[in-house]
Amino acid sequence: MNLPREIAPPPELRDATVRKLRRNGLLRTRTPWLAIAASVAIIAIGGALLWRHEQQPPQPNYILLLYESPQFSGGSRAEYSKWARDMRPLIVGGEELSKSAVLSIGTNPDELAGYFLINARDVAAAERVARACPHLKHGGAVILRRIM
Repeated sequence: MNLPREIAPPPELRDATVRKLRRNGLLRTRTPWLAIAASVAIIAIGGALLWRHEQQPPQPNYILLLYESPQFSGGSRAEYSKWARDMRPLIVGGEELSKSAVLSIGTNPDELAGYFLINARDVAAAERVARACPHLKHGGAVILRRIM
């Protein structure tokens, strides 16, 4: 998001700010430059808070699905966590899934064990994350899919 660097406050906001500062005993002088400086400082802080609030976390555009086969030898949570931290900011989330299914319809020889959400600028970057996944060295399989 491109926000302008400086935004002039509307006069009514400046005047209301000065009145409130005087009412609260924070502004005792009627020197215009001091009132203007106080107004600008308050508006700058408000603008910074608003800008910070409007920043949204990156939206994932790929999902990396981790499957376990009977040959899967396992890996530690710490190993996967370190890998995910090393892949930041591309990996924006992920979870390990419970081994017990709430509902299973049909057959699937491999078990879905977890997933990672990836925010990559292109498919090549997402593929690099998938190929570096520690799940592969333990005999697991990964599937990378684009989130529509």
